[in-house]
Amino acid sequence: MTKYLITGGAGFIGSNLARFLLDKGHDVVVLDNFATGKRENLQEILGQITLIEGDIRDRAAVDRAMGDATSATTRCAAVFHQGALGSVPRSVNDPVTSHDVNVNGTVTVLEAAKSAGLQVIYTPLCGAGNKPVREILGRIGVNVTVVPEQEAPDGNFPGCPKPNPEIREAFNAALEMAQSLMKKGQTPDLLLATDPDCDRVGIAVLENEKYTLNYNYNVACLCDSMQQKFSF
Repeated sequence: MTKYLITGGAGFIGSNLARFLLDKGHDVVVLDNFATGKRENLQEILGQITLIEGDIRDRAAVDRAMGDATSATTRCAAVFHQGALGSVPRSVNDPVTSHDVNVNGTVTVLEAAKSAGLQVIYTPLCGAGNKPVREILGRIGVNVTVVPEQEAPDGNFPGCPKPNPEIREAFNAALEMAQSLMKKGQTPDLLLATDPDCDRVGIAVLENEKYTLNYNYNVACLCDSMQQKFSF
């Protein structure tokens, strides 16, 4: 079971995403100020979610929704950022507020996610992703541990006989590293792999003490029609 935060969870997309995650057995936290979201969208699942009424520009509210940054079991493992102030006419009539919510609010969510200290084991599978992926993750404050034997680009793929992030065998080395860290009391939130060209990705998320692989051809996603799952 994984805990997820949905900002703007009372909107049409956010509320349906909440139902999807609940159906998968996950814990869901919804942060919404109901400026445009509707309470009736959440009515039938109120007893199943944690609802925090607050604004994405309010760092304290976002931190509260994100959970305890020192605990992997109580903090949210990921954020689905759906919170925004829509409407082009509104942005024309009141550009300052639209900018404040959509830009500054998003920055607030990113900063809170950064402080939550996501722990990731990453393998570029001896491909081109090592430098750019680590740089991007580092910018947003993700703590990254790289699988050493699969770190350097090498077309012969030593230590990585199956460099395909869509199959479980590609995660064997990352899984061994995760299990070693767990014995030391450190639990990675997820395992991440990119293919040699760095245009496909697989993500294995910790669920019920097992890592479950989620992927599609271009981006990992939580949709039945676009994913395959393997429990390690």
